[in-house]
Amino acid sequence: MNKSSENLTHTGHDGVELHARVWAAHERPKLKLVIVHGIGEHSGRYSGLVDCLNSHNIEVLTFDNRGHGLSGGPRGHINSWGDYRKDLRVMVDWFAEQKPDLPLFILGHSFGSLIALDYILRCPEGLSGAIISASALQPVNVASSAQKLAARLLSKLLPRFRLKLTIDPDLLSRIPEVCDDYRYDPLVHSCVTARWGMETLEAMEWIERHADKLAMPSLFIHGDADDLNAKEGTLNFFDKVTNQDKKLIIYPGRAHEPHKDLGQEEVMKDMVEWLTAHLPPQAGQNKA
Repeated sequence: MNKSSENLTHTGHDGVELHARVWAAHERPKLKLVIVHGIGEHSGRYSGLVDCLNSHNIEVLTFDNRGHGLSGGPRGHINSWGDYRKDLRVMVDWFAEQKPDLPLFILGHSFGSLIALDYILRCPEGLSGAIISASALQPVNVASSAQKLAARLLSKLLPRFRLKLTIDPDLLSRIPEVCDDYRYDPLVHSCVTARWGMETLEAMEWIERHADKLAMPSLFIHGDADDLNAKEGTLNFFDKVTNQDKKLIIYPGRAHEPHKDLGQEEVMKDMVEWLTAHLPPQAGQNKA
C-alpha cells in the first residue's frame, strides 16, 4: 500500500471535526479524486482502491463522514441532509485549492453515492466528472418497512431514536476476508437515527426527481448480484439522465463492493480508463 499520505483534520460546516487523508500519486499526478464512503463504514476501507489509483498517478482525498470512523458527531446521525452536502463542500473546496491546475473528480459508493449525486446536482462547479458505485437508490436487505415508517414518524418527535440497519457483511463481497474485515472492524457501526432515516429517504426522492438535471460526465457501476442495493435503482436513474456523456457498467456476478470483490482488477481498470479519458487537454502537466 502507498505510504505516501497525510492525515488531516478539517472542520465541518458547523464545527464538527472531520478526519481526512490525502494519498499522493506515485509520480506526477494527472488528476484528483474525492471518495465518499458508504453508511456505517469509513474511508480507511478504500485503501486498496486508493493504492491502485495512486499507482496510475491519481491523487486521492478520502474522509470520514460525520458520525463515522474517526470523524466527530453522533454515530449515524445528522440534523439535516444539508450537513453531508456542506461537509462535502468543505472537502471539495479545500482539495480544489491543492494543485489547482489538476481536474477534480468525485466517487461515491453505496450510501456515499447519494451524497455525491445530491452534491453534483446542486453544486457541479469545479468538478470534471463523477463515478457512482453501487448506488443506494433502491436499497434492499438494509432496513425493513417498519423501520422506514418509524423513521418518518419519529424524525421530529424523537430525532435521535436509534434504528439498527440489517447489513449482512457476507453480502459485501465474495472474498471472505473482506466480509470478515468489515464484521470485526471497530470503526464500523450499524445504527442510525430516526432523523437520519427521514432525511435520507427525502434525499433519495429528491435525487430521483432531478435525474434529468445531471449535466456532468458520469460513470455508473454496479454488480448484478448486489443484494444490498439493487442494480435496478442504478439502471432506472441512468435511463433518466439526459446528458449524453454517461456510461453504465453492470458487472456479472459481482457483489455490493465491486472494487473489493473477485475481479476487482477489472473494476479498477475501468475506473482509471474512464477518468483518464475525461482529462481536459493539457491536464496533469504540473510539476508536482
